[in-house]
Amino acid sequence: MPADEVPEALGTSLAGLNAAEAASRLAHFGANAVLSHRARPWPVLWHQLKSPLLGLLAAAANASYFVGERASAVIIAVILSLSIGMGFFNEHRAEQAAQALHSQIRHRAVVLRARQPRSSP
Repeated sequence: MPADEVPEALGTSLAGLNAAEAASRLAHFGANAVLSHRARPWPVLWHQLKSPLLGLLAAAANASYFVGERASAVIIAVILSLSIGMGFFNEHRAEQAAQALHSQIRHRAVVLRARQPRSSP
């Protein structure tokens, strides 16, 4: 789209929005903000459980159990549990660090309101 058609397509002009229209759009569409990053345990656990390698280990543990290699099945199950636990712990800790970093980011933009530049928080 050519640059001179963009303001018309967005329902504004090169002078920018007036205060009333900006307030109306804020009420209608909400704040123009980046979604914050959240460290949530369930998605992290799901990410650990959907690993194909862990599925292969679980299948090997089941096969060992049913062919009578109970000790091997227990060893594989312990390895599987440790792998899931350590992977979850490390990934959740990394997600929390990313959340802490993301909370420190501040975005500012200069907007035009009735031909006057204004910094938006």
